[in-house]
Amino acid sequence: MPNLISLMKQSLKLVILLVTVILTMFWYLLAGEKVEGYKIKRQDLTRGVTVTGTVTALDNIELAPPVTARIIKLYVRGDEFVKKGQLLAVLDNYAANANVANAQAQVNEAKANLQNLITEPRVQQTAIAKSKINEHKAAIYTVEQTLHRTKLELKDALSIAKRYESLYKEGAVSYRDYEQARFKWLEIKENIDLAEGDIKQHQEMLKQAKEELSLTIAGTKPEQIQAAQARVEASAALFKIAQDNLNDYNIYAPIDGYVYKNNLTTGDIASPAAPVYILNSLNKLYLVSDVEESQLYNVHTGQKLLVIFDAYPDKIFINKIQIVYKQVDPDSGTFQTKSFLPSAKGLRLVPGMTYDATIITGEIKNALAIPSDYLVKEDSKEYVFVKSGTFVKKVKIKSKFFNSGRNLVTSGLKENDVIVRPLTNRKLKSGKKIRIMKFADQMVVNQEGR
Repeated sequence: MPNLISLMKQSLKLVILLVTVILTMFWYLLAGEKVEGYKIKRQDLTRGVTVTGTVTALDNIELAPPVTARIIKLYVRGDEFVKKGQLLAVLDNYAANANVANAQAQVNEAKANLQNLITEPRVQQTAIAKSKINEHKAAIYTVEQTLHRTKLELKDALSIAKRYESLYKEGAVSYRDYEQARFKWLEIKENIDLAEGDIKQHQEMLKQAKEELSLTIAGTKPEQIQAAQARVEASAALFKIAQDNLNDYNIYAPIDGYVYKNNLTTGDIASPAAPVYILNSLNKLYLVSDVEESQLYNVHTGQKLLVIFDAYPDKIFINKIQIVYKQVDPDSGTFQTKSFLPSAKGLRLVPGMTYDATIITGEIKNALAIPSDYLVKEDSKEYVFVKSGTFVKKVKIKSKFFNSGRNLVTSGLKENDVIVRPLTNRKLKSGKKIRIMKFADQMVVNQEGR
């Protein structure tokens, strides 16, 4: 019997020990305040400001003809890429073609005169010279009559232009109607200038014809032949000028570029003051970003810019801020920065394209940082709860603000320390048992701004 009692006592002790072990294990595994943990690692930290922007051309080139004329054909509309030398538009060149034909006739006449002086008899030369005199007199008379009528038209056109200007200022007519009236007056004025030039030209040729008649009557001399040769050369030069002037009625692209828009359409009157196109040079494009005014003193030249164009959402371009305009637009509450266009080999970047970007305003290498919401502040001092086995201890630290979600630790913690925070509203105390339910993500980059 004593052995049985002794055996029962030993069994009871084993049961009590087993229960104690089980309860202890249960306490270690399941008991304790539920917390979230964060394991401290050295990492590279970056903070940035998110902005939006537009691809912008440095200079807009206005393509306007050197003459005033009506547009006959437009080969390019807005939003098109063009190559240097490409024909963009053609203007009405009727008068210019007439000048070329007239100049060609003068060349032929001068050559014929020279040939007559050398080969034809005097009687025939005299008849030709008289015919030229009569021809130029008739031409002068015809042009003078036309000039008289055109001057009357000019007065009417000027009166209409002034009336339309007054109506436009009063809002009674559109700007386009006013411009058409003004260009009509300019077109008539140019015709008057051409007519007066024709009169002077015929007067000079009349003078030459009279001289030729006098010389013919007196007989051909070596100096006459030299003079005739000079007239051939002079008329040929005038013909070349008339041909070159035809180009004034064609508008070509002066550079490779992007037609931002066309101001006029077929039938409108173009002039030096009324450009047909606005052209952007693709070699002088910039990124212009709009930044919230709250970041005015955080953004500086030289900062890195990470760009994603809406047209290429899967590509990130690295750039730098070149200029910061320290002037806030009161309407939008933003200021602007400018950057060179990033290298985009094989991709087409044109004015007007939009993008999102991040301006990197701060970078720290190999830093110790913690999420700001793990900090506990008491009496202007900072504390964190550090895991120590299955318990926590309250540790005083020093840190400084890095961005809205992160503080840099300057003392009190080291790499691989695990800090915790409660998952409930209950406050932690030093020495309290804890149970880590999850670990926080190791956030590295934080963006602020837009």
